[in-house]
Amino acid sequence: MRTIGDTIKLLREERRISQQALADGLNIKRNTISMWESGKRAPSDEMKEQICDFFNVDLNFLYGITDCRNSAREHPEGFIDTFLTPHEKEHLTIYRSLDDKGQHTVDTVAQMELDRVKGDK
Repeated sequence: MRTIGDTIKLLREERRISQQALADGLNIKRNTISMWESGKRAPSDEMKEQICDFFNVDLNFLYGITDCRNSAREHPEGFIDTFLTPHEKEHLTIYRSLDDKGQHTVDTVAQMELDRVKGDK
């Protein structure tokens, strides 16, 4: 079974963010993340909730009890209503109404924009 530290590291690496970036996102020190990931310390209950919110997972996944990251994902309609802004929902609705060529065009432009933004940093 995964430990909380294993899960935090897994989620952080999947998102390709550094310990410092996660620490900044949670408003804590980088060495705290390191201590969690190494199993030397565990986050407080309040911090566990913040970690779950940050990574959009539920506590059962954080604890390594289940591989289901978020029960809302089992019901996509609930996920959309809960986690997406109205503007994001509109984009998703439009994207899903496009044919393959249209979706490919949107994917290509989105990747170009992502590359541009990454290059600006």
